[in-house]
Amino acid sequence: SGSSWQFDTRAAAEREALRQCHQRASDCQVAAWGVNECLALAISRTDNAWGTEYDRNGARAQAKAVALCRREGGQSCVVIADPCSHD
Repeated sequence: SGSSWQFDTRAAAEREALRQCHQRASDCQVAAWGVNECLALAISRTDNAWGTEYDRNGARAQAKAVALCRREGGQSCVVIADPCSHD
């Protein structure tokens, strides 16, 4: 995975997140983006499940991402990225 925040454009932020991801994987894709939001990515590596969500509150974004990961079949979902635009 990769993440970025506080870039001037969406394109620049996506490039940076993809650059980070491509250091470890070849099948990277942009899963979420937002303006003035907190984003969270939760994954369950053993189940190949993931979920991403956003909210103005970081804790709520994390809880939503974990819930989505679990709905996708994840048994051990953990938040691995949770940037907020105001960080």
